[in-house]
Amino acid sequence: MRFWIILLTFFLSFVFWESSFLFPFKMLAVLIHELWHSLMAMFFNVDWIQFHIFEDESAKTMIKGDLPFFGFILTASSGYIGTVLTASLFLRNFLKQELEDLYYFIFCLLLLIISFVFIPFGTLAFQISFLWSIGLFILYFINKNIAFLCFTSIQSFILFYSFYDLLDFSKNPFQSDIGILYYFFKSKNINLGESVDFIYFISFIWISIILYIFYKFILSLLLEEESTEFSHSDTEKLHNLETQNTNGIPTENTNIEEQKIITHSTIENQIPTDEKIEKLLKNE
Repeated sequence: MRFWIILLTFFLSFVFWESSFLFPFKMLAVLIHELWHSLMAMFFNVDWIQFHIFEDESAKTMIKGDLPFFGFILTASSGYIGTVLTASLFLRNFLKQELEDLYYFIFCLLLLIISFVFIPFGTLAFQISFLWSIGLFILYFINKNIAFLCFTSIQSFILFYSFYDLLDFSKNPFQSDIGILYYFFKSKNINLGESVDFIYFISFIWISIILYIFYKFILSLLLEEESTEFSHSDTEKLHNLETQNTNGIPTENTNIEEQKIITHSTIENQIPTDEKIEKLLKNE
């Protein structure tokens, strides 16, 4: 059921991509993207972090403090990769139907906390984060099953948006996180060669990591379920064959001795007994 919800969400997202109905979902995906920049920067003990998102789906994360060289690389790289990791992790657990309540509340509490930690009060980012958190809480207490199905659809959309967001690398690479990384290297007087080569190189690394995450968390699970169903089908066939053998019907899996015994007993049953011969003679 939930697998079909993922496919349906992907299809409807593609068909109605320009619809205003998807606006709050797009803003949520952008918010998760910026959250990962903030969390990664916080890991390197910067002084102050704040981020904003805008109606045109652009956003910015402002950091006060010095990030180390590799810290800046990881912070710039965490947006696209972290968003896919978040959606894939939640989707995997909901597809397996494990610890659903726990993961549901973790996501809701995460949105509620960042509303007051990383985002200025009253801004668009605050409204998106706070209202999504409260809305999901309310939906859970109204009907938990519907809440879980909606949550599956939400994470599916975030995953779809993350893949769609990769088109930034081909359309406006220097206005994306790759551009930020490019200008950072340039500021360190690092020779990057042709800018196009740098874009292709970073894009290849990020997309490879993203596809690996998607395979590891989602595709591998679906393949496991398919192989499990296949093994169940084989077990049922084997059980049917064993049942046939116990009923005296020889099959390819029956050994030669068993076939001889079955054939011998069948012939014996067909030979008339003395009693039957006497009855036949009397009748004549």
